Amino acid sequence: MMQIQQDLQQQVAAAEDQRPEPAGYDFSGITVPQKSTGLYTLSYEQFAVRLVKAIQEQQSIIINQQSKIDQIEIKLAALERIVISQRNY
Repeated sequence: MMQIQQDLQQQVAAAEDQRPEPAGYDFSGITVPQKSTGLYTLSYEQFAVRLVKAIQEQQSIIINQQSKIDQIEIKLAALERIVISQRNY
């Protein structure tokens, strides 16, 4: 079991060397270990705040898109009525 843990820590350390640069914002929800044998920790409270904000932003986008879809469906129905009435002549 100890060997598996050591292997995992080595893999994490190797992945850390290859990780991309931050995406332009400061996020304190991940604590990087001070030593190579240390463990990463996560602050779920920090994640929850960001997730709620992201969901709120997505919901706003969805509402706007649904409004546009509704408007397009109304226009389409009107155009279909015009086409059908033109066929009847």
